[in-house]
Amino acid sequence: MEGGADAEQISEFRLDARARLQASEQAGLKIAIALRTAVAGAALAWYITVNTFFEFDDTYGGLLALLLRTSIGFIHYMVIGTRWDRWWIKYAVTTVDILCICAAYLFIPLTGGESIPQHMSQRIWGVQLLFPTIALAGLSLSWQLVAWAGAVAATGWIGVFLILISSIENRLSWADLGIDPTVADYERVFLSVDFVGNGTRVVEAMSVLGVAAILAVTVYREIGRASCRKECRSRW
Repeated sequence: MEGGADAEQISEFRLDARARLQASEQAGLKIAIALRTAVAGAALAWYITVNTFFEFDDTYGGLLALLLRTSIGFIHYMVIGTRWDRWWIKYAVTTVDILCICAAYLFIPLTGGESIPQHMSQRIWGVQLLFPTIALAGLSLSWQLVAWAGAVAATGWIGVFLILISSIENRLSWADLGIDPTVADYERVFLSVDFVGNGTRVVEAMSVLGVAAILAVTVYREIGRASCRKECRSRW
């Protein structure tokens, strides 16, 4: 009888733990969505303001991406915790969010004057624009979402790179420095608009994956430790 009672108590504890974890995930996800929506809205306002003064060409792609990010954030925030909420929505929203950021590298012009090759966007803005989305995923307390965000970000980064360099005929990379390069060689390669840096983009993608993996493991361990502490207190 005691064994059955203990088993029933453990089962009830696990159900309660799952409910508490789900509530914590939803609360954290709401904070993350609120923050990223605020940032997306600020970016949209900044982009409209800058475009008004400098009159960029071909702005519709970047404007659409920012509008999509902002509107999706509002909708997702309202859905979380309701009967319309589904487990896959957070993955879909994170995917769209990251792809919208990637679209900025493809469509947002770098200047309003003489055209600068669009592939320079990855060199000028850098991969750091993708890191906040991965960090915000950690607030959801879902290590699976963090890992997914990292995988999508790394894939999107390389995908954008391949699209951007597809129109470049004379591509320069690290291998073009040759053996024992001079200062003139560095200037010829690194300061050229044809420098694409294949290895650099790969290292950046690996950095995104590495950061996501570390954060995912951290979230997983913290969830496990919190569950263990609750279980120990309930037994005592």
